[in-house]
Amino acid sequence: MRDKQYIQSEKVFWRQYNDGIVAINHETNEVILLNNSGAALFSFLIYPRTIQQVVKFLKDGFNVRANEARADAHEFLSSLILKGFIKTAGQITNSIREAKNLQISKSNGDNSKKKIWSYAMGSKKSYPDLRPN
Repeated sequence: MRDKQYIQSEKVFWRQYNDGIVAINHETNEVILLNNSGAALFSFLIYPRTIQQVVKFLKDGFNVRANEARADAHEFLSSLILKGFIKTAGQITNSIREAKNLQISKSNGDNSKKKIWSYAMGSKKSYPDLRPN
């Protein structure tokens, strides 16, 4: 059985903006802003990737421990699947069900750590960011 793969939704239009990405889901008209680390990961998902590939990308590119990279990968994917920016490759999926499944499998680590990624929807809230080495 093949591992599930994740890819950007074809319903999303995005462009580089300053140090990150602004992305628009043209089906829902939702807009997100991704900081540079979130933008790097979102760009990585232009091709289908497994969760293991996403974790390795975060671990190697941002010099974080495997368990932290795994938790951040699950959180990033589940959040953006729920909003329709990422989908499961090669399948028609129920985005909400996919996001809930990822949330359940996410490790219950310390939530006070800095996130490897962040997004904002119409707010000026500042999110922590880890820059690649």
